[in-house]
Amino acid sequence: MRERRRFEEEIGALSAPVGQRELQVEDVDGKSHKCIVLVAGCEYPRYQEKLGSGKKWYPKRVVPQRPGGISHWRTKCLDLAEYKLKKDPGTTVVLFDLDRGTKETVQRSGGKLVVAAMSGFTPLPMVDSDYRIMNTKTRELSPIPKGGIPAKDPFVHGVHVAYCPHISQVSPKTVKLADWAAWLKQNKKLGHPELGLGIEHVYDHVEAIGKARPGNLAELHLFGHASSSHDDANGTAFVNTWEFRDKWNSGLVMPANKRSPLDLDARANVDFVGRSASFAKAFGSEAFSQVWGCNWHRPDHAVLHAVRGALKGKALKDNQTFDIPIGNTHLGPAEFEEMFTKPFADSSSKPVTAAPGAINAKKNVWKGLTGKWVRDYFAALLDRTYMKALARASGHHVLGGLPVTYSSYDNKRHPPEPLLCHIPMGTKWYRSDASDNFLEVMAFFAQTYGSTFGPGAHPKYGRGFAWYDP
Repeated sequence: MRERRRFEEEIGALSAPVGQRELQVEDVDGKSHKCIVLVAGCEYPRYQEKLGSGKKWYPKRVVPQRPGGISHWRTKCLDLAEYKLKKDPGTTVVLFDLDRGTKETVQRSGGKLVVAAMSGFTPLPMVDSDYRIMNTKTRELSPIPKGGIPAKDPFVHGVHVAYCPHISQVSPKTVKLADWAAWLKQNKKLGHPELGLGIEHVYDHVEAIGKARPGNLAELHLFGHASSSHDDANGTAFVNTWEFRDKWNSGLVMPANKRSPLDLDARANVDFVGRSASFAKAFGSEAFSQVWGCNWHRPDHAVLHAVRGALKGKALKDNQTFDIPIGNTHLGPAEFEEMFTKPFADSSSKPVTAAPGAINAKKNVWKGLTGKWVRDYFAALLDRTYMKALARASGHHVLGGLPVTYSSYDNKRHPPEPLLCHIPMGTKWYRSDASDNFLEVMAFFAQTYGSTFGPGAHPKYGRGFAWYDP
């Protein structure tokens, strides 16, 4: 694994004059006729299901993963950059690597990629020791032990892993949430904009393009893990920070429509509030964006699986009724019932009423769900996505995963495309060992909502990513 600077040195770098961190107009896109912006996230510590292990979950890794010293996401960005530059050598490519904390230009010279740091930008790398196990029941933030993340089901035990800026300065040991909050306030870190390279830096860069050279941005690509549109604050989890909008009573909870300076990830519900008109002006007439991560939510997948099983490929009708078993939702009985009685309790631009029907408590089955409710529910999931929010803010189409799908790395080539990411479609397309196939999910959304799909090897579904309209 690559060497990290000492934390004190990183903090020292943050004290550089603000002028050294501001975007220089000359750095935005040079004199090229178009610019592509790529964003690479971090392979942060997380859980992964392991079947047949006797335990549902096991520690996938102890520290962020960097094969060969770089993250998977950086590799994907560089492969895509080379592919684009071969097609159009005059394109300027700008790469934000949120793991390394760098902002770079990517060019081809002598048949090779040349990556260079952009002037006037101080690197803001992630600090591995700031990743903590967050226990929502005890409200404690614990370092990840050398043996790995405790093998508990995070959905049951309320245990999560998240990036907690500055917490290693508070203590290398377990820290109470209230103590971290008090330290941040005492040391005036809550208003500090440079806790690490985050999505706000990318948005600022896009705005700078819009001011300096409107219409110059041709493509924006976001590579990282993503959260589900079931959550109002969904978006690419580049670093896996906490969005500070929940029930912990930590003293750090942010008001509505405002993002926390401690949050470095993308958020559909707050990211584009107050953005200037320059953001949309940056995008050219044929511009688009792509979000390469997942849009997975197990309970919603279980609902759609039951509905599709009953439909057997036929069109959804409003007067149809469905029985939904608790089955693979991974929810407890109370959470399962609340999913139907209080859908999207936080907020939504397309509110959904309580579901018709009732729960059979003995069988843990919701009986009498109507086709109309199903139609409204998944329409809301489409509307709540980060992709839809970005499409509205940019005024241009965005490619991304449909609700209840996840993204996977390619391991099967379809020349001339590079190995990037796709939504699993069986072993014929992009991955020779695919364990899942979302073709029927794609067919449901195409049939029910008219979803269309981006380019790729599959004759109808491309790479499996769907278009979101402005």
